Amino acid sequence: MIAACILVAVLAFGASGDEIGDCAFEYARVPAAVTIPSGVGRIGIRAFFGCGELTTLTLSPGVRRIGRHAFAFCRGLKSVTIPEGVTEIGEGAFAGCSELETVTIPEGVTGIGARAFAGCH
Repeated sequence: MIAACILVAVLAFGASGDEIGDCAFEYARVPAAVTIPSGVGRIGIRAFFGCGELTTLTLSPGVRRIGRHAFAFCRGLKSVTIPEGVTEIGEGAFAGCSELETVTIPEGVTGIGARAFAGCH
């Protein structure tokens, strides 16, 4: 876990990693733009919780599950496109993203948890 780091200057993921673990970057100052590559199938619970500097999120087609509160309280996040292949958006996954204005969700999503987008713009 990298919680409460002053700054994560470069965020890079290996091509073959299958998940971003629970609380991996909780409250970290991640770069404004983060791309989750196609090799990541699961984004863990609270993985990017409270990363207020995050403004642009790109999820690649390999992502299947977005964990509970994965991006909650990323207050700078403005737009999210959920790619084809995602089947589950966890409870409160984007809750408290007060600047979030646009969300695109494909038809293949079969589960959206309670309050997944609570407190969004």
